[in-house]
Amino acid sequence: MRILIVCARFPDAQGKGDQQRSLQLARLLAEHQHDVRVIAAARPASEAQRTTVAQVATVVPLRVGVPYRAAGAIVGLFAGRPLQVGWMMPARAHAAVAHAAAESDAVIVVTIRCLRAPLPAPTVLDHIDALSANMRQRATLERRLPLRAAARAEAWLLARHERRAARWVIAQLVVSPLDAHALPQEPRPVVLPLVLDLPGGSAQPPPGCDGSREPDGARDVDLIFTGDMRYPPNRDAAEWLACEIVPALRATHPGARVIIAGRGAAKLGQAPDIELLSDVPDLARLLRRARVAAVPLRSGTGTPIKVHEAAAGGAAVVSTPWVAEATGANIDTASDASGFAAAIAALLDDEALRLRRVADLRASLLGSSSESVWQVLDGVLARVKVL
Repeated sequence: MRILIVCARFPDAQGKGDQQRSLQLARLLAEHQHDVRVIAAARPASEAQRTTVAQVATVVPLRVGVPYRAAGAIVGLFAGRPLQVGWMMPARAHAAVAHAAAESDAVIVVTIRCLRAPLPAPTVLDHIDALSANMRQRATLERRLPLRAAARAEAWLLARHERRAARWVIAQLVVSPLDAHALPQEPRPVVLPLVLDLPGGSAQPPPGCDGSREPDGARDVDLIFTGDMRYPPNRDAAEWLACEIVPALRATHPGARVIIAGRGAAKLGQAPDIELLSDVPDLARLLRRARVAAVPLRSGTGTPIKVHEAAAGGAAVVSTPWVAEATGANIDTASDASGFAAAIAALLDDEALRLRRVADLRASLLGSSSESVWQVLDGVLARVKVL
């Protein structure tokens, strides 16, 4: 089949969730002999990024400047569309997408931001997560009243656009069952997990996770939290970790090495005895040095990729309950600071327990293997073939 993937940001294995998803879809489709074209409303950040995508798909990046995006957002708002849709998919970009769709057997649109209007080909909408629900949660985290009001308004517009877009597509995809319940139910959303790329391309654990001894010094970071700190749920989690969870942990483990790493980490302010690392060039390598990864997200949607990244790196995970439910991961959970500190301390005190938790985590995520994800995606594409 000739399949067009439409995305707002250029696919990237190290990028945001939608960028990783776009690349994973392109790879899966190409591996199963589909003719894949990727049209992105953004240019690649580097030649290496473009080359990676070009290995599996024909790449059609669009040049959409900031002034044109801003105009698209404002005009779209007057037309009743969410600001994010107008910004990510202004009229000129949509025209290019519609032209490419007319030459395709099927279209996969990655996120509601990229579906401005019906397309002239059978369309699958990959929400990844329920963006309207995400914006409603963000409204509760914004500290300034104008931003809270804007987030609430955008959430309302997105919910209406999600209902409208559901009538334009033959299938809806999400990464988590929690998000499936927050979206229009016709067509019924299908849960398609993110692909978990384990080291070596298999489900085998990294050194130490099978009970073997890791090299001395291999795990020199006791606790880590990763993510883009410009994203309100991540910022809230990092501040909770620094202000309450880590102080509770230090009551029993005063010398524990703690790192908060990711974009904007250095802007978190004072964090005594915590290393703040912004723009880490190789986050996977840093995670391979961590014993425990904390995921104290109190809000959010979709599947927190940081759980998959920790599993790939061989770190045990302690999270809030909703994160475990959203990912389907077998991990320790806690709902308050003392519970988090106790769960982390137990893993730091017992290496055999920590290794068992890592093995359990990785086993529970096998449903995110390339083969498992492809079986679900192939079933969705079968709907196109019968049209």
